[in-house]
Amino acid sequence: VRCDTRGMVQSSLTSFFTSTSPAKENANKPSPSPSKAADNSKKGEDAASRTPKPPAFPILIPVPAQRDDEHDTPVSSPKKDIILDDADDFEDTPAYKRLKKKKIVLDDDDFDFEDDAPTPAPASTPIPIPTHTHTPTQIPTPSRDTHAPPSKKKPSAPSSSSSSSSSSSSSSSSSSSSSSSSSFMSHFSSPKKPAPAPKKKAAPKRKKAKGDNDDDDEEEDTGKMLIDTSMPPLSDPAHIFQDLISRFPAIKAAASAIGRPLRVATMCSGTESPLLAMDMMARAVRTLYDVPMHVEHVFSCEIEPFKQAYIERNFSPPILFRDIKELGGEKATTAYGAEVPVPGEVDILVAGTSCVDFSNLNNKKKKLAEAGESGQTWRGMLAWVRNHQPIIILLENVCSAPWELMAKEVGECGYDVIQSKFDTKHYYIPHTRQRGYCFAVKKDKAHKTSGLPNQWLEMVKSMRRVPSVTLESFMLKDDDPRVQQVRRDYAVQSEKGRKGRTDWAKCEVRHQLARDGEALGHKRPFTGWEEGGKCKLYDIAWNDWAKTQPDRVVDLLDIMYLRGIKMGLDPTFKTYKWDVSQNVDRNIQGPPGICSCLTPSGDAFLTSRVGPIVGCETLTLQGLPIDDLLLTRETEDNMIDLAGNAMSSTVVGACILSAILTCVSNLKAAPWSSRPSGGVASVAGPPLDLDVQGDDILEHHTLNLGPGGIQGTVGDMLKESKKCARMCMCEGRDVVTERQILVCERCKHTSCVKCAGRPEHYYAMYTSPRTAPHSFINTMKRALATCIHVCGLSRKSLDQLQGDLPAGTERIWDKWAAVVSSVDQEYFTYLDTE
Repeated sequence: VRCDTRGMVQSSLTSFFTSTSPAKENANKPSPSPSKAADNSKKGEDAASRTPKPPAFPILIPVPAQRDDEHDTPVSSPKKDIILDDADDFEDTPAYKRLKKKKIVLDDDDFDFEDDAPTPAPASTPIPIPTHTHTPTQIPTPSRDTHAPPSKKKPSAPSSSSSSSSSSSSSSSSSSSSSSSSSFMSHFSSPKKPAPAPKKKAAPKRKKAKGDNDDDDEEEDTGKMLIDTSMPPLSDPAHIFQDLISRFPAIKAAASAIGRPLRVATMCSGTESPLLAMDMMARAVRTLYDVPMHVEHVFSCEIEPFKQAYIERNFSPPILFRDIKELGGEKATTAYGAEVPVPGEVDILVAGTSCVDFSNLNNKKKKLAEAGESGQTWRGMLAWVRNHQPIIILLENVCSAPWELMAKEVGECGYDVIQSKFDTKHYYIPHTRQRGYCFAVKKDKAHKTSGLPNQWLEMVKSMRRVPSVTLESFMLKDDDPRVQQVRRDYAVQSEKGRKGRTDWAKCEVRHQLARDGEALGHKRPFTGWEEGGKCKLYDIAWNDWAKTQPDRVVDLLDIMYLRGIKMGLDPTFKTYKWDVSQNVDRNIQGPPGICSCLTPSGDAFLTSRVGPIVGCETLTLQGLPIDDLLLTRETEDNMIDLAGNAMSSTVVGACILSAILTCVSNLKAAPWSSRPSGGVASVAGPPLDLDVQGDDILEHHTLNLGPGGIQGTVGDMLKESKKCARMCMCEGRDVVTERQILVCERCKHTSCVKCAGRPEHYYAMYTSPRTAPHSFINTMKRALATCIHVCGLSRKSLDQLQGDLPAGTERIWDKWAAVVSSVDQEYFTYLDTE
């Protein structure tokens, strides 16, 4: 076998090939004379340097069971072990296929063993494969520079000299197995045929393996700026839409020209991102241009029960249909089981039909014409479009959907159509999520709609803006009550121990191949986990979360950490997102600060937190305003599912905004534009009787809005605040841990006895008293005045204090005095933000 990467081949094939002992072959041969023995020995040395002896056949190669890459579960019974009776049979083995997949060239002449083939062993006694040992690779010192970019230099392959020395190190005193194995491996690194120097080629794009999800598709951004920190930092969805609306002031004239609420219907949108985007858009238009922009929600359609509850609780649509397949008829069933007429007269339809039959994770894909789930939901949506003819249609789905066929079928319903692909990281949010979108506008000769699709596409592209903050800016604070609640839930689960210990055997081979192939070694410096034992992460990490994870996930964390160390950086000092729900060969280190695509069943790990991304944070990475949503009944898995199936609000918002701007005349000319709004009318009851009974027995007391009589100075309050300071990562805003607190005598680092241990410190007991944060808050509330009246800061009084100003500072004084005097005679009241 002749190949460039000898080191990788050597470690891979040594575990698959061995030969019989040469002692057995020569047992029955007569002993030669001393002179002939010397000549034969000399000839044997020359022959060994030219033509090494290959292994004997048959050889036993065990084949592991096939497994589902997404869930790590067996999908079929294990195949029988392969016995190689001839060298040609090696091409049918998994080892050969793996080498071929890694583009290692195997020539036909390399398997020609006819010249010096040894006596084959009996077929009934296959030779066992020896255990392969690997010396751990030394780990370079990690870089702690949080601003330095990761090194792009690829790890060098083992040199040919090391391969040659290892293959030629056999001697007569070594065992027969190692001698034969070393002799066979010298065939790969023959000194007569040195490997040619590798040519420098451009790195090819990663090809999608079978089973890859479209969610993992990432564009080649080489040379492009992924995050522009020179622009204003934007991470709040409301601020993002204000910036978007400010860049396109034409929406002011468009909203005024339409002059009525836009009638919007959604189908299978999950989180109702289109409605949230239009709501934030309307707020921004009113704030910036003082123009009303109203949205009338006609109906929604969702089949998942927990998503139906989410939609009803947050949006209260007039009608919530259950099944999109029924919308082609005159009546359809609601989520509550009633049959109601299917409404029409819709300005904008936004639909995200099922993608299960289009996704690359599905090994049994179905075409659009087949009766799959994706095809049935598509037919239901298309039937409603034929019957009710909305003005604008926006469709969203995965990139692998048959977009050309879908666009053709929509066009046959009387629409001008265009389809394209957009990425979330190009629209304000550092989240790689590529999705296909289709825009359709109803044909109208009077308004010349044929050119509108191209105008829409150009406008959507003009709305691009790269993120100005990293992924970490979209995360909640570690002491946020929502994050702390998740930590407490994991703490309860950790008492039951780790789950899924049997899963480790299904993926162990992949992990070992990754460690050997990438020269990562076999140590676990990140988790400190020993097989069958407990894992212990750093004291800043979510150790309770790690204790609930299966062995596969724990070892995967170490492999990902070692990959970063090999690049010369410590991943915990940068912000990376690792998807630990995927296997080791599907976790590719992306650029720091950019989130790889979120999936409905994913399990995202944030390196800077050394813990998971919680469910509500995944919604923020889709641009959803979680503070405006009622997420009271959704579990962590529910919110991750919502985020994995959601449309990114910035992308769908840009599509809707472009549709409104390009189709203003079409929306004005809608047949139902002159009709009154069909929204839910408010029911006005009888006027309330506001007369208070029993006013004669009420007692009047003076309300004291000043301090509550708490004695002490500001210094005393600061001392009280130190008693409730956060001293361990497991503590939150509301409670302090009951466990003993330790403090380092040298660096003053603090941690509880449960979290302490990694890294090592010179710990001592913390003996000062501690109080709960809520008790200190109550003390502060009583100490602060409820109402403050500011007086004596008039411009006249300030001018009396002006005195002699240095030359050139009069203008600064005027500005400062104008600002300070503006609060004169104002009242400031205490506001409890909780």
